[in-house]
Amino acid sequence: MDDLDRQIIELYQNNVKIVEICRQLGTHTQRIYKTLRENNISEKKRYRFTQETQEKMLEMLRGGMSSLEVAKEFGCDRGILQRLMQRNNIPLQVGRPWHRRNDKTEHEEVLKTQESENQQVDRNTYDMSEVLRREVMAPENRTYIACFHKSRQQVSSAAEAVSFLYSVMSRRFTLSPEDVRGIEDAFRQVQESDKPRQAIVCPLSINDNLRFKILLAPEVSEKYGEFSRRNDFRILDGVKKEWRSFNPGMYSFYIPVGVYSGNGDAVKYYDFKGTVQAECKEQAYERAIDKLKSEVGEERFNNLKVPGKYSDKVKFNFKSMD
Repeated sequence: MDDLDRQIIELYQNNVKIVEICRQLGTHTQRIYKTLRENNISEKKRYRFTQETQEKMLEMLRGGMSSLEVAKEFGCDRGILQRLMQRNNIPLQVGRPWHRRNDKTEHEEVLKTQESENQQVDRNTYDMSEVLRREVMAPENRTYIACFHKSRQQVSSAAEAVSFLYSVMSRRFTLSPEDVRGIEDAFRQVQESDKPRQAIVCPLSINDNLRFKILLAPEVSEKYGEFSRRNDFRILDGVKKEWRSFNPGMYSFYIPVGVYSGNGDAVKYYDFKGTVQAECKEQAYERAIDKLKSEVGEERFNNLKVPGKYSDKVKFNFKSMD
């Protein structure tokens, strides 16, 4: 056993998460699971609590604490608490406790409408300001990069992009007039784009693509990065609210699951399908993942490529139980 294996086992047995082990040791998950298998260490051995500890957890959960708060208190994973709640018939809390109300007054309805309008205003504040847009679109703040395979070069016109292509392409390939027109159109698009982090792709007749990227001046890039982070947070926050909204019923799910090839590089996907009863999308996803684990086994599940929670790759069809 080498030093890396010993470090992996030590961190793992100290309940350090797999992702954190990868970050600290600069390795990858497959190496970690390989080390654990070779040393007969199972993930199920972690987070073993005495009956007394479990009773204390249940008491805190029944007292109104969320599974996340209790997990932080005991230094364990939230999923452990949720499975404990399921075994003891404790409803999973989704966001704030939900109470049905049928006695809303006219005043409350007005307040709800005003709140919705305020949220709409808040969303509009995340649109790019005109000041930032002018800085992003200013020619002196923009540099254009043409990319073909692993080769890349700064270009200032479509003609330079064509010259760059001829310098890196195999001699047996020739650009057609349609290719040249496509490059001119793509370069025009990249000049007009106010989304500098989105590459413009130009398909070529040689069954390949030329990509254009935008590099901003450092100070402008920093401002745009802050805007993008706030915007991404807003979008994710909206997705989380949708996934956690109380909507009990039957959820049919479609999850693309990736299986690695024998040498561990290529990935082949298949749709994992099924139906679960849940109170919201978030709970439906967690129960679908539990079902996948039970079908393939813990060891094989750890080697699958599964989209994370809130991913737009996960699809649901909902059917009310009313």
